[in-house]
Amino acid sequence: MRVLFYRMNCGFNGVTTWMADLGTGLKERGVDVSYWFGGGTPDRAEPFEAIGHTRIGPVAELLAVLEREEYDVVHCATGDRWSLALTLPKMKAKLVATNHGSVSRVFNSGNCHALTAVSQDMVTLEQPYTDLSVDLIYNGIGIDRFSIPERFDTEAPIIAWAGRAKDIKQKDFAKFTRVAALLKAKGFRIWVADGSGGTPEEFRGEGYAALEYDRWSRLTMAEIPEFYRAVAASGGAVLMTSRYEALGLVALEAAAAGAPTIGTDVLGLREAIRPEYGTTFPQSMPDDEVARLVVSWLEAHPASVAQSQARAEAVAAEFSVPMMTERYLAVYRRPSPLIVTRKASLPDPLPSGAREWIDAAATPTERHRLLWPDIARELAENGERSLAMRAARMAVRHDPAVFGRPRDLLHLGTSVAKGIVGGRATS
Repeated sequence: MRVLFYRMNCGFNGVTTWMADLGTGLKERGVDVSYWFGGGTPDRAEPFEAIGHTRIGPVAELLAVLEREEYDVVHCATGDRWSLALTLPKMKAKLVATNHGSVSRVFNSGNCHALTAVSQDMVTLEQPYTDLSVDLIYNGIGIDRFSIPERFDTEAPIIAWAGRAKDIKQKDFAKFTRVAALLKAKGFRIWVADGSGGTPEEFRGEGYAALEYDRWSRLTMAEIPEFYRAVAASGGAVLMTSRYEALGLVALEAAAAGAPTIGTDVLGLREAIRPEYGTTFPQSMPDDEVARLVVSWLEAHPASVAQSQARAEAVAAEFSVPMMTERYLAVYRRPSPLIVTRKASLPDPLPSGAREWIDAAATPTERHRLLWPDIARELAENGERSLAMRAARMAVRHDPAVFGRPRDLLHLGTSVAKGIVGGRATS
């Protein structure tokens, strides 16, 4: 079996970590794994090259490759804008899309073999917008990459942040700084692993607390396990102040290294922070109360080998890569799309944190209207005129007036492609 993973970039985030772990699991099962990233740097691509053939290049080029080469499965994330373009090539591969926290509204049995989601919350939000039965497949953690501390240090406990600090909409790093400043005053050490590559100076001003960090770094995937292990060894915890998550991969990785996580009780995160290895608090809880909660919880759960081992075992029992791999292989081998017979409806009330996603586009049609015209133009700009025409036809299907004179799009000539680039169709 040949499986190709696509992602818009190979930066540091939960989706790329998932791709690396799943790719490793598939490779161990004898699957030929490849990766294609629309952007990124060679150093970020290096971990994937150890798993399978990896390329960084324009997505227009990938689409042309998919028409020439045979893959059994092409696997993407629904949140990538260009993932919808993967429905354009005339390929034999089954397209599988996974919801990592972005309700797509655009994948269905007409353009996709299977649609999966990494948490039950995301299944619940995605299902009303598709006729595919959305599969729940929890992200697996590469347990072998992690180990619990062999000894516990005598320095002050560490309160750690790991994630994209610049993602203000989702992560709420400002709240972390305010709570961390209160804990710093109590003698805690503050560590930050910022996947967005920011500097402390960028997080100053209104809403942010003035804070001296004991460590600020941008870690590689290989450095992450030691980061969490040091947190566990200190008797500290990872603090997550997210407004929403698909599934809190940070919490799972921390637990695999023996460290607890204390985080907001919001969409996706509550499924990742189990009572066996952490606790949650209401997103609206005042900063001083969160700080007191952190102190009291850590006092009630002193660091020990037994505590760390219990957390690691709890994660391995439900979030292992082998379990995830088997579930995806079952989806890949499914002979045909699995269709729902009864339309689902959104829950009322919505889970905390859900509103930011499902209000992004009011209907699936609006989502299509937003995406297809830009995809058509970018394909034409890259010389992929045949694929550009297919994208343009999809654009017109959802908005007949999008290019000015839709009748001109019935022709496949060069002038039409040029018209797409210019924002209108010409004969």
